Amino acid sequence: MSYPTSMTHIPMLASIYANGDNNNNNNNNNNDNDNKDEKQKLAIKAAQEFMLMVSENDKLNRENEILQTGLEDLKAQLVEVGEELQSAHRHSRNDSVLAMEKQQLQMENEALETQIKMLQERVDDLAAVEQEPVVNPTPPPMHHHHTQSNSLLNAVSNNDKATTKQGVLFCFFFETQNKLLEKVLQKLDDEARHKEQVQHEINAWRKKYEELQQKTVTHETAIAMLSGELRRVHQDQEELEQAFEADLQDVEEVHNVTAEAQEENVVLMEQMKGITLEKSKAEQQAALFEEKLKHQQSVIDALNLQKDQLAFVFFFFHKNICICIYIYVHISYVCQMKTSTQLEEMQSTKLAKDDEMFLLLRDLHTSADRNKASDHAPDMSRSFTEDDALQISLRQFRK
Repeated sequence: MSYPTSMTHIPMLASIYANGDNNNNNNNNNNDNDNKDEKQKLAIKAAQEFMLMVSENDKLNRENEILQTGLEDLKAQLVEVGEELQSAHRHSRNDSVLAMEKQQLQMENEALETQIKMLQERVDDLAAVEQEPVVNPTPPPMHHHHTQSNSLLNAVSNNDKATTKQGVLFCFFFETQNKLLEKVLQKLDDEARHKEQVQHEINAWRKKYEELQQKTVTHETAIAMLSGELRRVHQDQEELEQAFEADLQDVEEVHNVTAEAQEENVVLMEQMKGITLEKSKAEQQAALFEEKLKHQQSVIDALNLQKDQLAFVFFFFHKNICICIYIYVHISYVCQMKTSTQLEEMQSTKLAKDDEMFLLLRDLHTSADRNKASDHAPDMSRSFTEDDALQISLRQFRK
């Protein structure tokens, strides 16, 4: 009668399977933890890069806002310069009006000088006709208004009363006209100086306007460059967000795989608990079987003692040898029948338990191979133990 393995190898095999399963679970858990750590590191790194891109984007936005504010200030300054140029243009138009008025006044002055010359000639004619001929010095050329008035006064003094009255009125009118002309000329000179000053201010404002235009072009170029950089940053940010979403999906997949592995580990642990309970039950049954074997050994020892006693009785009572032999054979037969019956029952029970344990260990080994839990095959060789020696001795005794 052969057995798949001895009872002493059952705890060792169970421990091997348990250790193999635990090692496999630990390896799977370690691999899952390593993958999870790598994914978490990648996710953290992607989040840090995303935050760095966000900070750079905020910085560029602030710089863009500062440049926009500066551009608005430049535009406001340009508006002010435009208004001042418009006012200067209005001043220039006023200057043109004043120039036209100056030309009109010069024309009127020339007309008045012509009239004065005509009146002077008339006064001279009247003085020559109405009075005796008086040699009068020729009047100097009229280069100035005061010399003209003096000559007129001298001429009028030689006329009669009527002509003197007309000459005085004419001289008063002429002096008044000269004063007005001097005021107008002074006003024109002031306007010319004011025009030059305004023109100088206009030139200064024009230079400032050109500088502001250059600054505006420079700022617009910088804003265009920053806008391109900002668009590039937005594109990089979108790409980083997509990569971050992909990493998050990978992390979710890893979490799902880890959860499934944990569920499988829980199922395997429950199976291991059941196997451990079965193993403890088998060990208890093996202990009970050993106790029964010890009890049977004690019974066999008692029967041997009875056999020795009967042999002693047979030695001393050889006369009744037939009776003693009959009694001895009968007792031995009864004892052997009882012992063989009990041994067969115990052996059948042991075989059934061993078969159950072998099937259980085979299922465990199959599940362990399926999950790659163990790389070592258990030693299925049968070892010779005290139980086998006891069974051989029982067979020999029965024979």
